[in-house]
Amino acid sequence: MHPLPFRIVAAFLAYVVVGGLIALAATLLADADAKTALLIGLLVVGVGLLFQLVLNMAGERRRMVSWVAEQDRLLPELNERLMRMEENMSVVLNGGTAHHNNKVEELAAELSLLRQMMERLASEGRFPSGGLGENRELAGGDASRDVAALLRSALKDSRVDLYLQPIVRLPSRKVVYYEAFSRLRDEQGRVFAPGHHLDDLGDAPDAGLVPLLDNLLLFRSINLIRRLGPRRPEVKLFCNMSTSSLADGSFLPELADFLRQQPELAGRLVFEFSARDLARMPEASEGYLEELAEQGFAFSIDNVTDIGTLDPAQLAALNVRFVKVDAAHLLAAETQVPKSRLAAGFEAHGVTLVATRIETDRTVAEVLDLGVSCGQGYLFGKPRPGRAAAGSAGFRSLRR
Repeated sequence: MHPLPFRIVAAFLAYVVVGGLIALAATLLADADAKTALLIGLLVVGVGLLFQLVLNMAGERRRMVSWVAEQDRLLPELNERLMRMEENMSVVLNGGTAHHNNKVEELAAELSLLRQMMERLASEGRFPSGGLGENRELAGGDASRDVAALLRSALKDSRVDLYLQPIVRLPSRKVVYYEAFSRLRDEQGRVFAPGHHLDDLGDAPDAGLVPLLDNLLLFRSINLIRRLGPRRPEVKLFCNMSTSSLADGSFLPELADFLRQQPELAGRLVFEFSARDLARMPEASEGYLEELAEQGFAFSIDNVTDIGTLDPAQLAALNVRFVKVDAAHLLAAETQVPKSRLAAGFEAHGVTLVATRIETDRTVAEVLDLGVSCGQGYLFGKPRPGRAAAGSAGFRSLRR
């Protein structure tokens, strides 16, 4: 049982005291006998308690009426809130379903493109059995043969990894972009950089494997960008296009068709090719690069050896936004304009000059005198595995 409220107990005691006093007064003043006085006292107590009960009931009724009125006032607002919550939940669920469906469609498109490349290469006999053979070193006159064997083996057994190297803003040395590289592992887990050996394949039958390697690099870069999500939106990944990919009659059309369905990647991917490849690129490939430029994808030119021959306005018209020059070549270059204004001339057209292969602080000071705003090289960080680089901490770990 619940204890009686203090107010009721106090009222009962007060009425008892009043009843007792009235009974006493009746005995003393009215000469009433004890029985009559007691009845008078009890009557007073009973009337008092009845009056208190009526007061309590009236007060409780007023509180109940007030509570009901408050609920009537709040009910429309609660109904409105409930409706908004239902609408928000519906939006979230529908949005989540649409997002999931989009991810499934994107993954299916990537797998489809990769499967097409694999099927095409397999039908052309590009995957013969066997690994690297007796000679596993990529050196000497057999380098091209060895890299082709390693490439076949690595592609067949999924031993191709994504590596990232930072590109920094000067003079702050803050990481602003990353260049993506492919690294091949042999059966013993040793890592090799295919580098210029891929170009040495030339028109050999194994040259057709290189576009597949570029495809894998692209897919790994896209996967990294998606894992990064909205974090670090300013970070771009530079993906290299090899000579074989630019000359391949199927790679660029498939790439353009795939990226046409992925417009959100335009601000995060930069396609990079060498100045030599740009000069001898087939005419048919130019149209696909123009299509990528129209979609918003930017380009970078590396291995520039004669920067004085480049026209910044023409590069900007092709959506070339980055030009990479070996720091040594840049410092020794002969230009028609003063070197101190060289970088500014490119920047005026929206083209960023990047000094590469920077390994000393002295080189940093020298390229800064030329107005160069970005740098790349072992001084700022070597290429590192990109498997754990989706978080900001992971990206910071790549600097050293």
